[in-house]
Amino acid sequence: KNGSQVHCSVTARLVRDKKGHPVKIIGSLRDISERKRMEESLRQSESQKRAILDASIDRIRYIDKDMKIIWANKTTAMELNMSSKDLVGHTCYKLFVGRETPCEGCPTVMARETGNIERTIMYQPKVEGIEGESYWDTYCVPIKNDAGEIENFLQIARNITDQKRAEEQINMLTHDLIRTQDSERQRM
Repeated sequence: KNGSQVHCSVTARLVRDKKGHPVKIIGSLRDISERKRMEESLRQSESQKRAILDASIDRIRYIDKDMKIIWANKTTAMELNMSSKDLVGHTCYKLFVGRETPCEGCPTVMARETGNIERTIMYQPKVEGIEGESYWDTYCVPIKNDAGEIENFLQIARNITDQKRAEEQINMLTHDLIRTQDSERQRM
């Protein structure tokens, strides 16, 4: 077909007479080129999706209703020194903070209850793979079917510890400046 490769599916059956001698072969030949093109297109699309999600600095996880990981991007896995496949079936709260239950203020728990996208800033005294305390801008997107029922969730978490520390430093310096100005006014 116009220089493109043709893929075929062949089926054949040998027909024998009553004595078991071969009489004829019945077969069919079906062009499956379109199916093969669609399969290749799907493979390419999946590869592109993986590359885009793995390039993110955010921890991205696709989880089921029980909050077990179905899929996780490279950033999530690398920070735990695990492969993405090793994360499958685990809950984020067990993997990252060693809890048996979801964290307080968990946006996934809230999204499960409200059916809406939920977002929060979470403080964690200890997170696996990170030195010291940390802050996370975390949100959860419920993934719904055509009937509007939640089937799974997309969790996205960004480590904003440096940003929070910078804000705290600015607040401290601002308060110090105000105190200094007040002292200076009183002295004048």
